[in-house]
Amino acid sequence: MQKHGKDLRGVQNSMSVCQREGRSNQVTTSQIQSLATDTPLFRAIGKGFYMASQEEVQSDLQREAELLAKTAKDLANREEYLERRIAQNRSNMIDIAS
Repeated sequence: MQKHGKDLRGVQNSMSVCQREGRSNQVTTSQIQSLATDTPLFRAIGKGFYMASQEEVQSDLQREAELLAKTAKDLANREEYLERRIAQNRSNMIDIAS
């Protein structure tokens, strides 16, 4: 039961990170859309940056948003599973005690 609780906290932390990154992605996308089409943009690669067109940056952000959505869905399913397991273990403990 403790292991499931620890796993659940880890999943919840991962979900909050995923949500934060999703909001950051949305803000970046809205900022890029408000720029002129000829504005130079840069993408980060590790510690460096490279120049990219708006279309490239927007497509990268779109791909990242899709990946974040899939990850959030997987984490939500994992959270639901762990919550069911914890509830089941709790009920088993009550049955054993009585």
